[in-house]
Amino acid sequence: MKNLLTFTVWLIVEIHCSAQGIVDFENFNNSAIYTNSVHNGPATGLISGAGSYYFGLLMGFTNANVIDASLNNGTALANGGWIYEDLGTNTATPGLMNGNYTTDPGVDVSQTPGDPANFAVVGWSTNIGTTYGAVKTWWNNGNPTNGPSGSFAISSIAQDVVVGGGLYPVPTIFGPTPVYEIQGFTLNYYPMPPPRPTITGINATTTNIQVRFQTATGYAYAVQSTTNLPSGPWSSVASPFPGNGGIKQYLDKPGVAGSKRFYRVQNTGLASCADIAGDVAYSAGWTNGSSCGKGLSPLTLKGSRV
Repeated sequence: MKNLLTFTVWLIVEIHCSAQGIVDFENFNNSAIYTNSVHNGPATGLISGAGSYYFGLLMGFTNANVIDASLNNGTALANGGWIYEDLGTNTATPGLMNGNYTTDPGVDVSQTPGDPANFAVVGWSTNIGTTYGAVKTWWNNGNPTNGPSGSFAISSIAQDVVVGGGLYPVPTIFGPTPVYEIQGFTLNYYPMPPPRPTITGINATTTNIQVRFQTATGYAYAVQSTTNLPSGPWSSVASPFPGNGGIKQYLDKPGVAGSKRFYRVQNTGLASCADIAGDVAYSAGWTNGSSCGKGLSPLTLKGSRV
């Protein structure tokens, strides 16, 4: 009987030591999450609209006391780095999020129950992406320059959290206690400049001119023309084209053969414009000028296709 009891106790200990740890991945009214509408400006309201924001749970060992722009400190977990653990979304209650959907009352993490770890949370608006990998790409090591405008932030660090599971209670990583809990944070708005439009091609026949240009989804583009450089004036030759990420084209019929006209494409959310397309030689085809307002030879309707 004594030998059987010893074996049973040993088996329980082995099961406990090999189990994954658990933490409570949700916040509360005393640790609400906010947004702002101006980059680096004050909070303007609580996050709202269920499913409009995503939150990635990061875990580091107790030697991970900071998070740099790489989101992993550029090193391995054992050396003070961070790893991604789980994903959550905001709830219908303004200011609150929950990531405990599949393993309530918490989420599994890569630390043994009873051992301490540090935790942080990355939050972002869903228009940026639906995965942690997507937001890391958008964040671009702290230099987001491509993709949509959106909200993003890294929380403070909850330090020395004793991970739950087995005989240990499941800890909360959000709460009012400084250092040991995340006290809430504000998602910062990052406005992206509209992408610069690019004329990808231009063709002329005896009667018309076809202008082709690259677009980006979510932006509108105006094709403009003038017969005089550099002073203009420029006038739109059509209603703005909605961008879809592909090539758009406009077919212009400027008039009699021999008339001259320059073209440019403007992103209606941006004051600058694409390079001006001009005819550099009768047989050399079409090319782009170096910058807006610095065109090449006028685009001329000739008696034959150029």
